[in-house]
Amino acid sequence: MERPACSIKLLPEDQRIEAAHTASRINPANAPALATLSSVAPDVVIQPQHLALLTAKYWGSGGVRLTVGFLDNPPADLRARILSHMNAWGAFCNVQFTETATNPQVRIARTGGDGYWSYLGTDVLHIAAGQPTMNLDSFTMNTADSEFHRVIRHETGHTLGFPHEHLRKEIVNRIDRAKALQHFESTQGWSEAMVIAQVLTPLDDSALVKTAQADIHSIMCYWLPATIMIDNVAVDGGTDIDALDAQFSSGVYPQLNPFPNWQELDNNPATVDIVASGGHLYQRHNTGRIWVYTGTPHTGWQELDNNPATVQIAADGNALYQRHNTGRVWVYTGTPHTGWKQLDGNAATVQVMAGGGHLYQRHNTGRIWIYTG
Repeated sequence: MERPACSIKLLPEDQRIEAAHTASRINPANAPALATLSSVAPDVVIQPQHLALLTAKYWGSGGVRLTVGFLDNPPADLRARILSHMNAWGAFCNVQFTETATNPQVRIARTGGDGYWSYLGTDVLHIAAGQPTMNLDSFTMNTADSEFHRVIRHETGHTLGFPHEHLRKEIVNRIDRAKALQHFESTQGWSEAMVIAQVLTPLDDSALVKTAQADIHSIMCYWLPATIMIDNVAVDGGTDIDALDAQFSSGVYPQLNPFPNWQELDNNPATVDIVASGGHLYQRHNTGRIWVYTGTPHTGWQELDNNPATVQIAADGNALYQRHNTGRVWVYTGTPHTGWKQLDGNAATVQVMAGGGHLYQRHNTGRIWIYTG
């Protein structure tokens, strides 16, 4: 099924230079790297209008505190649900949205047929009071929960200053121009100019604060069907904030740390369990993947297994154990993925514990056992 697309609203041309000055004043890092541009093309005179397009719209490393208002007075439960998804970014970065009825900075409309859109970052400050800075089309409490994750978190990303990930050059260069024009005209009702602006014009690298590679699963990335791609390979697009989104946003808007004696080792939202023993730290993801920390924050994790049946890990000394949802119990023998030895296969096993050189298990009947090896 075709996913409704989002468009970034652009300010009128006569406001863009002023908006660029606003963005640079709020966050000096938004200003284009003129020294770099000059070194590449020393004789080129860059016009203010072009500089405005190269200016990023981030709010600054001190974090984001924005007020939110709703223009059509939706019910309280819907307002709270929308706000909770906007604040989902706050799990990864220093961001907070607070509802207010008095002069809100972010103003949300639900104009049916007008699509999903948002202005980009600091541009919202140039929208006249009482006018929307974001549109959620016809969102209600009956809208699918998956759309709250996909749409509201995406539009909020634009409010935070994040552009569309599918406008990275390496993705745009894969798109068949003629097929894209036809596709978005027929599925979204977009004009040729709209498709060119929203899909076919790559972002200038000098205007990007970005990850090393384009993230086709980013919440900021469109789904692009294989039928419009030169290589016939679809761009999956994002349905929620993914691990790279989380890592990138935490770099742009780093969390305040009131306890500076703690160092972050990882920030993967898939992590559901950690155990430590014998000088080793392990983590388990909700996908069953098991990792050991090798000494470098964020990137220094080695995968030891990726079995979706894994629901628990335990450790004692240098021994690492895992339990499957079938009750099977395994010990790691030293080779990632293949180096696991099965110790038991009782479907009644619901918990394993390790300590003092011993391994224990508990059954759903209450029976407790010790491994005698």
